[in-house]
Amino acid sequence: MEQRVGEVVFHMVFDGDGARVGAGSAVDPAVVLSQSRDTAVAIAQGELSAEEAVLNGLTVVDGNPLALLSHHSILARANDVFAEVRARTDWS
Repeated sequence: MEQRVGEVVFHMVFDGDGARVGAGSAVDPAVVLSQSRDTAVAIAQGELSAEEAVLNGLTVVDGNPLALLSHHSILARANDVFAEVRARTDWS
């Protein structure tokens, strides 16, 4: 999975050990999510859900979004892992 937030690009790789996050583009990503910084901040601050962002066209999904379903539990845990980072981030 690749995530593009404005000019910032990072990716997650899922394997038998879980998931890893890396800077830059993914090699042959199954799905690419693209959004503005404002949308990413709204999601991170809980003002907008990721689902709402997709449904309202604020996040563009390229590739096979069904590929994410098989990694739903890992993605949910990743959200928990980054909770402290979000709490300490100055979003201005």
